[in-house]
Amino acid sequence: MVKFIYNLFLFFVALLMLPKALWDLIFYKKYRRFFAEKLGWKTPNFSISKSSLCIWIHAVSMGETKAVISL
Repeated sequence: MVKFIYNLFLFFVALLMLPKALWDLIFYKKYRRFFAEKLGWKTPNFSISKSSLCIWIHAVSMGETKAVISL
């Protein structure tokens, strides 16, 4: 029952946010460019050359980011 109420709440929040999202989509060019990526419909294009070695590290806080600098 709690899961149903939570999903219902999220649905109504999404409905309340829809006019703002449509406004931004229509009038601001920068939102149109990444709209599909924000909704998860398209993955971003990460093009890395094969000659370079790249390590991706996910850090949430500034402390984690500073701790990774030594890598």
